[in-house]
Amino acid sequence: MLNPDGVIFSTVTAFVEQVGRRQQWRYADLDVMVCTWNGPAAGASNFKPKVGSPHPQYPLMFVTDSEIVSAAALVAEVQATYQGIIQTSGVKQYYTDPVVSMSPTGGSREFTRIYSQQVMAAQYTTNQFGQPVTGYSTPALYNYGTQSVTVRYTGVQCSVKYQTYPSVNEHSPHFSSLGLGRVMWQVLSTYYGAVSIIGSNVEQVPSVIPGVPIGVPPLFAAYMGMNVQQRGKWWDVTEIYGPTF
Repeated sequence: MLNPDGVIFSTVTAFVEQVGRRQQWRYADLDVMVCTWNGPAAGASNFKPKVGSPHPQYPLMFVTDSEIVSAAALVAEVQATYQGIIQTSGVKQYYTDPVVSMSPTGGSREFTRIYSQQVMAAQYTTNQFGQPVTGYSTPALYNYGTQSVTVRYTGVQCSVKYQTYPSVNEHSPHFSSLGLGRVMWQVLSTYYGAVSIIGSNVEQVPSVIPGVPIGVPPLFAAYMGMNVQQRGKWWDVTEIYGPTF
């Protein structure tokens, strides 16, 4: 509009959202929404939504970036991009649909087992016919110690990626049943290594050696931890599961 002196001026006094709001729904990721307003250039900086502020209609959508474009006649265009979940009601905790990835894994672990070897058989008392009678005159004798055991295995590990709001607990995975159920493993080989003798010519081999962890535990599926990255008010989470002893 022109004033009597031929100078362009604007009658726009408040910011109004323009037609053409863009909304994009994404599977297993954050939705995106772009909103545009026109209003007086002098008030654009104060009107511009702050990063991290929620949309008044969609409480799970938060501003990730915004910009001001000056136009003619002292009018400015303000554009804001929101990311989150396009729904009109808020929730205490929200999780997007999980995306499962599987990849090969493998390794080896060394353990210790109790080793024993009979060095003398039991001597039994016999009757006049050479048949053993109850009991024995001399018990069997053993040498015992420890032996290293190396187990090699291969398998499949699983990662579960999703987004969550408003918080994440690294010690409490949300999709543990899904992740653990995808883990697989197979023992490739078991190698028995060097022996270290601890006792000789004993009648009974101990089942426990103080200070030495004994035995080869079985493989099992386990939660290995998670990678977490904050994206505005939301969290990108990848839970990791794999075989271990």
